[in-house]
Amino acid sequence: MLNTAKLMIYEVILLLAKIRFTKQSTDNDTILLIKTDELGDYILFRNYIELFITTYAANKKIIFIGNELWKNLFENFDQHPGIMATYWVNKKSFKSQMAYRYRLLKQVNHLSAAIAVNFVYSRTRRFEDAIISASSATIKIGYAGNTDNALPLEKSLNKKLYTQQINVPDKLHDFLKHQLFLKAISANSIELPALNIPAIINTSFTLPDKRYILLFPGSGKPEKIWDTAKFVEVANYITEKLGYHICLCGSKADIQHAENFITHFKQDVSNYCGKTNMIQVIELVQKSKFIVSIDTGSVHLAAACDIAAFAVYNGIHYGRFAPYPTELKKNIYPFYPDDVEMQLLRNSKAEIVPGNYNDVSAEKVIAGILKFTTTK
Repeated sequence: MLNTAKLMIYEVILLLAKIRFTKQSTDNDTILLIKTDELGDYILFRNYIELFITTYAANKKIIFIGNELWKNLFENFDQHPGIMATYWVNKKSFKSQMAYRYRLLKQVNHLSAAIAVNFVYSRTRRFEDAIISASSATIKIGYAGNTDNALPLEKSLNKKLYTQQINVPDKLHDFLKHQLFLKAISANSIELPALNIPAIINTSFTLPDKRYILLFPGSGKPEKIWDTAKFVEVANYITEKLGYHICLCGSKADIQHAENFITHFKQDVSNYCGKTNMIQVIELVQKSKFIVSIDTGSVHLAAACDIAAFAVYNGIHYGRFAPYPTELKKNIYPFYPDDVEMQLLRNSKAEIVPGNYNDVSAEKVIAGILKFTTTK
């Protein structure tokens, strides 16, 4: 959590970045579009880029600010002709390196966009709101969002930051949130777009020569981990009863989890953790039978690739990322701890008290996989 002392340092950097000795010119035909959250969030947004341009920003020039984590995905599939320039944020450097933070905010301050639109729902003062504040745009639009965890000082600083804030239901799936957001700012009827990623064909990447499933054994957060032993139990069922080969996938941060799995899994396995770029991961997902994961961006990637996903959840942010909307027709199967399921049975609309990821049994996931494979 951001403490007050660090927030004050960030605010001083922001103030310095906004100092100008000449008057800033504004281009009424330029819009600053901000989407700097994680991979899964971007996957749930990217199919709206075309709609955003055609319904809200037609005949406008777009400056896009994104997270360099998924830059490769954007540049391969989403570089729209209406986007005249892109800026990529390394969020780790933006948080820890004040010189980097200053330079990026200074660049933003010198952009001439008249309108800035922030498509991040869980926005924070340290990241997206700092970028919005640095912008010289006179119209600033964003989600009202949830500020329960914000410091009182953050709330005060953000009080008049946005000229328009869009309210959407917190428990609504993020893919549907973007539809309501775009409808509100464009005053147009917005049809729900497809959630997809184009098929990747004939890359130089060597795929497994067996029928396989992808297993993502880690996550970017230490508290979001499912025991290796449970992954192994599920993998044993998949290999012994279903006859699929196991492929491990994930980022460099997941390498240790992959190595732990390999140590305890006594059968053949292909390990791609930390060895693939974003496009190769997409191809691996597209050619797999299904994936097994914790609730990370891999689940949204599977949904966009029309691949089934069996994922362990603890109940936090229930409704935002799972369950998936029925209108999307995706085979995404979430598994929750028993105490969370009891809460949902009592009242799915009530605030859910999250459980522990490790309270989800391997047997529960195996039962879900068995039901899926016997009905498909």
